[in-house]
Amino acid sequence: MSGPVSSARKYSDFGSNDGLAKALIDSFPGKTWGLKPRSLGTKIGQLDKGNVTWWAKNLDKAECLAQLLEVPLEDFGVHGKVGKGLFHFVEFPEFPPLDLKRDEPWQFADEQLDPKQILPNSFGRETLSHWLDNAVIGSWRPPHNMDWLCITDDLHRRFLSHWLSISSRHEVLFVETVADAAIRLRNPKPLIISVSSNGGDEDLTALACRPESAGILVIAPFSVAVREETSSGEWMGWEHVTTKGLEGRKFNLTSPSPLNSTLKRWVLNKLPDWRERLLIWIEKRLNGVNSDTIFSAQGMADWLHRFDPLEEWFNTTSDVMLLGRLGHLSSEKKLPAPHDLFAGDRLLQLLFAREPSSRIFQTKRLADARWHHSEVSWQGGLPLETWCSLSSIGTETMSRTELDAIVSGKTAKERAVEADRIANLIAAGNPDSLLSSGLLKEVQGRCYDFQYRTMARLLVRDGLMRQINQDSLESWAINCYDPQRRPLVDAALDAVSMECLTIAANRLAQEQQHGSAEVIGASESLFLAIGRRISKGEVVPASLFSVARSVVSRLDLTDDTNLAGPWSRTIESQDEQLDWVGACWAWSLIPNAIQDIPNNWLFPGSADTLPEVPNWLNAIWPDEECEQLSLNWTLFLKIVDQWIKDLEAPIVNAPYVALLGLLRKAGRGFWTAEASWWEQISGKVWAENALVERIKEDGPVVATRLWPSYLEFERSRTDPWRAQLSRIRYELLKQMKPAEMLGGLSEDDLRYLASIPEKLPPEARSPLLQLLGPNIPVWPQTGVFPDDFFDRFGRQIVAVLPDYLAHDNTMIARTAAMRLWAWDNQCAKRLLLEDENIGLMAKKHLFAACAKGDLVIALEALQKIPSLLDQSERGNWVHDHLPTAGVEAVKLLSLLKS
Repeated sequence: MSGPVSSARKYSDFGSNDGLAKALIDSFPGKTWGLKPRSLGTKIGQLDKGNVTWWAKNLDKAECLAQLLEVPLEDFGVHGKVGKGLFHFVEFPEFPPLDLKRDEPWQFADEQLDPKQILPNSFGRETLSHWLDNAVIGSWRPPHNMDWLCITDDLHRRFLSHWLSISSRHEVLFVETVADAAIRLRNPKPLIISVSSNGGDEDLTALACRPESAGILVIAPFSVAVREETSSGEWMGWEHVTTKGLEGRKFNLTSPSPLNSTLKRWVLNKLPDWRERLLIWIEKRLNGVNSDTIFSAQGMADWLHRFDPLEEWFNTTSDVMLLGRLGHLSSEKKLPAPHDLFAGDRLLQLLFAREPSSRIFQTKRLADARWHHSEVSWQGGLPLETWCSLSSIGTETMSRTELDAIVSGKTAKERAVEADRIANLIAAGNPDSLLSSGLLKEVQGRCYDFQYRTMARLLVRDGLMRQINQDSLESWAINCYDPQRRPLVDAALDAVSMECLTIAANRLAQEQQHGSAEVIGASESLFLAIGRRISKGEVVPASLFSVARSVVSRLDLTDDTNLAGPWSRTIESQDEQLDWVGACWAWSLIPNAIQDIPNNWLFPGSADTLPEVPNWLNAIWPDEECEQLSLNWTLFLKIVDQWIKDLEAPIVNAPYVALLGLLRKAGRGFWTAEASWWEQISGKVWAENALVERIKEDGPVVATRLWPSYLEFERSRTDPWRAQLSRIRYELLKQMKPAEMLGGLSEDDLRYLASIPEKLPPEARSPLLQLLGPNIPVWPQTGVFPDDFFDRFGRQIVAVLPDYLAHDNTMIARTAAMRLWAWDNQCAKRLLLEDENIGLMAKKHLFAACAKGDLVIALEALQKIPSLLDQSERGNWVHDHLPTAGVEAVKLLSLLKS
């Protein structure tokens, strides 16, 4: 029976205990091991047999081994508090280990519920806070949902799972499949399970045996299987009613319907700027431990943005941690330029310097074979026999000449390199050799993928860039039709120089008449790549115009109600739509690039007049819950801004995508903003953030120009409180002085603001009251003055309150007097006793509002101004104050005699 080390899924990557020991020492150079690889290999063997003595005394080293093998420390039977809460990053050995109990974890991803499980008209966005928030002590009940969270990023999944094992109050179990925890699942206590492999139907059976309403969170690198719906009315259909027992529970677990499903399906999606956030987090931790580092988060982010804007080459947390190590040990200035045709190879030498050269050589052979065999998928796992077939390609041509190359090597090193190469070729096609070589890793159900996908992608990148630069279209363009390979082609086209694009465009022009699949695919990919460059402000030479004309000539633009799309790719997702429409808009802004096309919203820059906005254009709009724009949206809005910049007048009934640009130009004084433009902006986090950034860039005068239209929009709402809480409103008001904020507003505007004074900056409240004068608003339903009116303004208005002491509305006058006594007692006293400029009625209101504790002041006022009370009022007033009059009782009673 295998021990905890040899049974670990990643053990086969190292081949033996000695190989594992060497990798352990290399991966954690900051540790003082005190042992040679062979001796450490012996210790690993002892651990595998259950002898944990040495490892129990060296818990930090046991933690390193657990990290390398991607298993929990508890699997080794090594117990203790020291080191249990530390998380090491194998990709970045020099990075300070994270103390999961105390250190701040990274935050750059959000859990998203399967859209098919979101009920219509549901309020707010559901989250997994009941599992993921560690501050849950005060919750009134334990989690009772069955949740499945898919995290495809390996490092992120391990990180989150280990963090929960330390911070969560719920038990966290690490198993290979859900079925491995079948016994524990029968216990109804809340449970979090982190799994690495798919157990298929056995997993579903184990979940189905879980007691009802017993909370569970499964964290896995794959999504849970969802069966096909039996009918559109399944939730009340025959199968749902008649399928009972264990099969009935499994039926509900796999239901696609939100009404039927008992298992909620979640995906952890990284935020659009997740790489920048991770780099900042790395920098903060390196600086926080006084590490001797030259790491620059901004420098690395700038390089990544130039080298990999589409996130095709570095798209996992492991990738960024590998890059972070380079930034720590060296400078990002030494990293290769984006258009370098050998950048991938140079990066491999830096990123995988600890890997044997034979592994890079073998990965290159496998990556080339997999890439060029289009019948084999590029992404995901493949059966081992498929890998063997790919690995053996080319080995049958081995000749005597290649063997002679070993003998003819001039130095021992050259001969050894040739011998290693031949040995690798001989081993090709052998399943055991493939698994023991460390080239592959099992990803799901006896399917395997590259151990380092980054290595494979970078190797393909160099080949693609050289093909685009040097070879015919046939060498790369057919991949434009493959959804898995197309993103890498797009990323390579983004990376090559403009000169290289011109070379490819010239080849396209020469083969244009053939109309082949390669010509169509290449022209549309070039069209999109150049469109993205236009959005970034790059100048496109006229020699590339032929690309646009080639693509546009194939489009049916006679019907503007439907979106005319490309031939070689789908435009179903919003990102695909943005990329395509953005490229078309970008090309339309270049004079003479495209000619003789009908007026169409797909090419607005080339149109003399535009028809009514089609539904397909207004359908391109971020989701209601979107908080941060994706790269595709950012590039698209840049193009929209360029289009609006050239408009002489605003578009009537403008498309949603133009609203931000129209508002910005209104803020700059080119036209007056319309209240209707705010409808699709206010309340949407992403839109408000985007507009606020523009307001900040353009200066305070923008706020003065936009505020009246926003106020009109706010007043027109049936639920104005949403508009009142908007970040835009806050930013507009913050930019203005009170005179700018209130100047030019109508009396209705002023009265509306006076009904919500707490929603204004304090310094604007007194000027607002002064502008209103006596026209204070009352409740429209009853005509009654609200007694908390002045309270909502706050004591900032105390200087204005004397103006209301003689108001025709007695309630207004008395309330003003009461607030004056409360907020400025000395002012109220002076007005009552000394000021001759206010009339008797104002003094009467002040006298009436005088508190019982100020009886001495009231008596003094009565002595000076007897007419403050007539004879009938005087008796009631005396009787009211006598019980608390104290020594003043004599004076009070004398008032009754006077």
